[in-house]
Amino acid sequence: MQYSIIAEKREQNPLKKMYEVETMVALSFKVFKDKLVSREKQQTIRPINIPRIEQMKRLGIQIYWKQRNPKESEKLYNAKLKSFMYIKFDKKGYPRYRVITDDPFGPLEIEPKLSELTLEEQKELAKRDGFGSINEMAKWFLNEYGENLTTTPFLGAPEYFMVIQWEEV
Repeated sequence: MQYSIIAEKREQNPLKKMYEVETMVALSFKVFKDKLVSREKQQTIRPINIPRIEQMKRLGIQIYWKQRNPKESEKLYNAKLKSFMYIKFDKKGYPRYRVITDDPFGPLEIEPKLSELTLEEQKELAKRDGFGSINEMAKWFLNEYGENLTTTPFLGAPEYFMVIQWEEV
């Protein structure tokens, strides 16, 4: 079984599709505005969302600051998807594994093969995501997701995350 099959079943509401207009995917941020504006941060790590991956590939990305807060919302720029991979965190909040796949944009197997990230790769991942250190990143992800950081998606929480890198257009 693959995550994309699960996502397809969730999206099979014909009325929803009839009125749905596809637009660029909005990625909204609540931290690191200065790094987003300076283009130092051009990566985010989010729980898996297969329909959004496909939409990003086809239509592009809009980078927002606090999009859901009308008083502070600001569209920063449009971007296109540059690269993508799946990762898995350990219980302490560190990005520990990369999913091995022939097609990084393809469906994710339920029990994918994993490759352990080196300490240098973990540090680079944290830096590209805007954090000052791998420890700062681990603390933030644990605070944001808690014990859900490493549980299975069938229990309503992410087990794998997607690393999305973009470039401005």
